[in-house]
Amino acid sequence: MAQGGSNMNQELGSGGGNDTESTDEIIEDPPISAPPPPGVIILWNDVASGIDRSQTVAGKSAVDSLDHASRHLYASTEARRFVENHMKPVISILLGKQPSEIGQMENGYVEESLRLAVTIVAMDLEAKKGPDTNIMIECTVLETLSMIFNPKKTFYEGSKQESNVTLNGAPEVRMQMIRKFWAIGGFAALATYLENRAEANAEQFPNLDVLHSLLNSIADAVPTNSNVVDAGSKPGKYGSVEDTVIRICQAVMMFIDGTSEESMKKQANDTLSRIRYGLQIIFDKLASMRRKETFAFYQFWRRLTLKLITSESFPLRLFGWEQVGELIDASVEMRPPPKYFIVEEAGRHFVNGKYIYNGQMDEDGYARLGGETSYVLFIPKTVPEKDGGGKTMTLFRCNMRSQQKWWFLSEADEDEPGTDKDKDYYQHKSRVHEESEPPLSGWSTCIAFGQNPPPTLRKFGLIVPAGEEFNTLEHQLAKWAIDNRIIELVLGDSVHREVVARSLPLIKFLASMCERDVAVDNESMGEDPTAMPSQNEFCLQASHLLLAWKTCTSKADAAVSAEVYHLLVSILPSLPDDLAIPLLSAIQKSLLTGAEKDKRDLLPEIAEFCSTLANASRANWNVTGTSLISDAVRTQVLKLIW
Repeated sequence: MAQGGSNMNQELGSGGGNDTESTDEIIEDPPISAPPPPGVIILWNDVASGIDRSQTVAGKSAVDSLDHASRHLYASTEARRFVENHMKPVISILLGKQPSEIGQMENGYVEESLRLAVTIVAMDLEAKKGPDTNIMIECTVLETLSMIFNPKKTFYEGSKQESNVTLNGAPEVRMQMIRKFWAIGGFAALATYLENRAEANAEQFPNLDVLHSLLNSIADAVPTNSNVVDAGSKPGKYGSVEDTVIRICQAVMMFIDGTSEESMKKQANDTLSRIRYGLQIIFDKLASMRRKETFAFYQFWRRLTLKLITSESFPLRLFGWEQVGELIDASVEMRPPPKYFIVEEAGRHFVNGKYIYNGQMDEDGYARLGGETSYVLFIPKTVPEKDGGGKTMTLFRCNMRSQQKWWFLSEADEDEPGTDKDKDYYQHKSRVHEESEPPLSGWSTCIAFGQNPPPTLRKFGLIVPAGEEFNTLEHQLAKWAIDNRIIELVLGDSVHREVVARSLPLIKFLASMCERDVAVDNESMGEDPTAMPSQNEFCLQASHLLLAWKTCTSKADAAVSAEVYHLLVSILPSLPDDLAIPLLSAIQKSLLTGAEKDKRDLLPEIAEFCSTLANASRANWNVTGTSLISDAVRTQVLKLIW
């Protein structure tokens, strides 16, 4: 697989501004082995006293003190004491300054102090990364690095005055510091430091707030997939950038994997969530370059989620179910686009046909993430002009001035395709959940060139290499849920109404997977509506729905039963007929047979279910006036109610 490393190294290796003078050495001046002269020690003491006494430091003194500290760090206990006790407050004071309120010289002192500080952190990590010996020493200055990389600091972000006047900051300086740290091998040293502590010495692992800041800095520096050119990776002195990024992320994941439930109870859930989200941003950006490692991250995320939802701690379980919902959203967002669409039933007959994927792809046959999705139909010139001969039809997404994303079926202009010169025949004013790929229904006719009726669409295949059609992140998530019996966990003996309520997105997702693989890319099968679809075994099963009904009829807790009723009614429009009809038939049959254990009359439970069914909001059952359930299911519903 092409790694795209040269582009990535180039982007992170160029510091911009004064940073372009950086070399690939950890320090630009060699460390001094001799003790610092008395004047330097006096300087450190003076800076320390000013901070301890009044939280102030002069810009020139900050630069000089940090410069001498970097030179004497390896040999002087006084230098190390100053760095570990007073470098953080020095940087904190400087980052609290407003660039537009201080002079050019003072701004220069701040930037130079930041450069010296990141150099010192890189030096300290290099010295303490281990395990050259059996003893690992903690790097206590990582909090300073975290502060330097924090985009919320006044020096970067600016500030808002009482008069509502916003004073601009200098965010570019933060990116210069991140690039500086890359260029001098700081992140490579950090990767080794974290790897050696992830398992062997977890107490020296940085706290989650520091990790969050470091991961954010990495995420901000990693280019998006759409900007990466598939070129051979050319590692620098410290290896390729993406290799270093992945090493850091893998060490963080290893640390979280090894964290006990007791330790998780003591951590704020939102902090762990931010760490996980930081990892997600990084791997989603790397997906086209490092798909294997990206899949490994999602496997880690599922593993973490399983640990949480099976925890003995109820707050952790609820937090885990929040992760389930986010996992679903992320997996769906990473869905590969279809290979092609069949457009049919359009009043303009030449619009109908097979539209082939026309987006960017990588060498392995995956669609490149982050690019624009479009499909194209070329009508041969041999076709009569009245039937569209020679036209190039496009199915594409357009960013509107309202920031909404609409889909269009258009005739591309020969000279300026994708502009206002295109002839639009049909459009779809998509909602947020319909923006990722062309919707199959709900199209409207454009007055200027279109003709009623508007079309409907069918989709086929996925832009993935042959054999990977059933290995998307959605398939992996569905398999995880079935293999680990997540639905049985929700509706088992320890059922809780809060958990049932949070399980609805997963059950709807598993229901959607029942027919996800209808679109197997087979020319004869794909375009034949009577062809038998392939069946995905990892999806919602009839046994899950019958277990839900059993839970309703066997639980004395009315709140739990009400929540399960709501769940069943909510998912009914999402169910294929071969799941919906057996569920409704089983409910109707239980009128005659009674409860499974004690044969008691279940009329009250069935009446409650029917009441919930009857009171379901119209939004759950109709979209744009079209029923979401088939006639066969509607008939079964009416039988049950009557």
